[in-house]
Amino acid sequence: MLATIEAAPAVTVFAQPERQPRIPEFDYLGPEVASYSEACKSFDPLASVRMYRYDLYHFGHILPETHQRIMDEEISLMAEGVNRVARTKFVLRRSEGNLQYKKGGEWASYREMLETGKRAAELSAAEDSRKQFLVYEADDDLDVHYDNMLRLRPGEQYTWASTYCQDIEDTYGPEFVRSCGRFPGRKMGFLYLAECSEDGNVVLISQTIDGDNREAVAAALDRARRGNVTMDNLVSAHDNVVGGDVYAGRPGADVRENAWQTIQQHTDLIQYFLDGLERIARQRQPITVLEDAIKRHMYGTWAALKNRIDGLAVPAQYLPRADGVPIAHLAMVGQEVQRSFQQFVEAGIAMGGCGGEIKMLQGEQDILAASTQSVFEALFGVLEDRFGSLIFECTEGHSNKREVGRLRTTCRVPGCKGSVGCGPKKLAPAA
Repeated sequence: MLATIEAAPAVTVFAQPERQPRIPEFDYLGPEVASYSEACKSFDPLASVRMYRYDLYHFGHILPETHQRIMDEEISLMAEGVNRVARTKFVLRRSEGNLQYKKGGEWASYREMLETGKRAAELSAAEDSRKQFLVYEADDDLDVHYDNMLRLRPGEQYTWASTYCQDIEDTYGPEFVRSCGRFPGRKMGFLYLAECSEDGNVVLISQTIDGDNREAVAAALDRARRGNVTMDNLVSAHDNVVGGDVYAGRPGADVRENAWQTIQQHTDLIQYFLDGLERIARQRQPITVLEDAIKRHMYGTWAALKNRIDGLAVPAQYLPRADGVPIAHLAMVGQEVQRSFQQFVEAGIAMGGCGGEIKMLQGEQDILAASTQSVFEALFGVLEDRFGSLIFECTEGHSNKREVGRLRTTCRVPGCKGSVGCGPKKLAPAA
């Protein structure tokens, strides 16, 4: 049965094994599980299967909290890639002087979750010093934002922003930023609004914002200082500075679009995807042998979801049941996923950059050998081409969008005389 979809921070944790396996059936997983380390999921296509196999080795079955965590992480990744804005909302319960979040049907320490995220960031930075910025962000989440939320009293609000890491991209390049789970094509950041309700619990809302316009972010936070705000107020203040037809920094986006809500409309596809990952995890083969099967299943699911969202495929209808999606319907979903993967393979991936030669990846082996980041971005919308970013600013700072392979000749804002020629995106001044 598919668990309830909840918006939860996406951090995958692999604890070091502390005991011998209890179930001889899964002894073969011992050497593989022993090599697991605590890590963030990011774009590792094998992370969820590793978590499943860790549970199988130690417990003989998969724990409910592992099911919930994997679902949260996989859907979070899809939500960030879907070409829509995303707003999430969840409740932090106040208990014995701490805040707790819902995990697998139970309340767990939010602080401990943030501490786990910090340890994961520290391990990543120990392997690659360029990732030290992840530790700084985790420090802020734990020592600044958590403490400020904990101090809130009924009726009080706390607002902050997490901007895109443009300085890191400028230093190390967009590919490195992608490897850290960020989206250079969208230059996506977040606005956060925490409000303490009358019962003492804290409602935390997060909102994606695109374009990394620091002046616009500053305007949103300035609006928050006046008090009694909603997330819509913050987004409006942000977009008034960006200018043009935008929502949350995205040109032409619809205010009603919400990636989490969109994905939750496809429960059958999500259940098929998670069931398939578990089925692969139970196969008696090394995970390196299973990698291609995992990618086919993952990429096919992504492609099917994108086709549905874009109106290119209409999912078959079924009657909801208390015990989940009917098996017969899941079989039809399986055919849809396989068909979507084959269509994607036949279409291929165009890879390249501003001023660079375009290289086509076509055929299953090319796709499976490509980086997961490249496949993800190809499926959920090409945001860059040989001319550069598809979302950019004119020299006057107005947000613009163009079609793949085509340049704009004028700014989309009437009367603007700013240049829209190909070149590096003009950054708004830091607040």
